[in-house]
Amino acid sequence: MQSASSRVHHPAEIETAASSAERRDMVSALARLQKHVGQFACEVDTLDVAAWDRFAREFDDFSGEQITGHSTAQWDGHASHLLLRRHGKLVAGARVSVITFPGLRHGLASLRCGPFWRRRGEAADFTVYRAALGAIVQEYCLRGGHCLAVIPRSDSGFCASETQVL
Repeated sequence: MQSASSRVHHPAEIETAASSAERRDMVSALARLQKHVGQFACEVDTLDVAAWDRFAREFDDFSGEQITGHSTAQWDGHASHLLLRRHGKLVAGARVSVITFPGLRHGLASLRCGPFWRRRGEAADFTVYRAALGAIVQEYCLRGGHCLAVIPRSDSGFCASETQVL
């Protein structure tokens, strides 16, 4: 039986059965996401349930999947949240389910219908979306060692662009 490592490596360490061209593409894609993170401050698990839900409702693209009542019931307390600030202002967020398996330190970070990044009354800024994804990868994959699954929203106006970034 062959085992697979659940640790996500730093881009410089990526060693897979993929071709060198595929490795270059993976490293390049991760670098594009992470270059935007420096403009932002990232917070993890800093808000209580009520504050998180108030914050999420300030966005046009928040989903019921991102509300604490749903994610807490769905994931039995294994939910974590990530906030992004730019110049002190909250600009994006994601509620991520972190599932670990008995005997393993690392597991699966699952993001459904997120991140939300289009603040109500403001123009959409894909820099914020890319930074949010970069911060999620940084926190839950590179730092936490988990595999990441992202299930994007099916928003007709932004789905194609978000999927392209993913």
